[in-house]
Amino acid sequence: MQIDFTKEQYLDLLKLVYCGDTMINWANKNIDMLANYIYSFAKDFWCERYISHNKDDNTYNPSLELEENEEVNSYIEAYNTDRDDEAFWEELINVLSQRDLEWKHKNPQDLEKIVDFYDQEFVKNGVKNLKVVK
Repeated sequence: MQIDFTKEQYLDLLKLVYCGDTMINWANKNIDMLANYIYSFAKDFWCERYISHNKDDNTYNPSLELEENEEVNSYIEAYNTDRDDEAFWEELINVLSQRDLEWKHKNPQDLEKIVDFYDQEFVKNGVKNLKVVK
């Protein structure tokens, strides 16, 4: 099988592979080998400024120019912001649910109901109804 790319398509593919590798931080040898393989074609598409070649171990890695690319970094930043927001809500729901379970001496089997309650509340109202009582 052969896949043909234009220079623009290949550059988009480089950005996609770099973003995927950066955002997900694969700890997978097969994925690393695939990224290295895709990066190895940079010179063929006149994109060698985005990829550096280490001749000692014959590996290809994103260059500083790709790592500092504004477009690429905007995708990564947006992804990280979304993940941070999601982690915030998950942690808040889990902490409040555990607190309520202990505070109200509820059965541990009720935890799922409490989690669902907070999840629905925060989806509907965000923190609008959240209060700190002393």
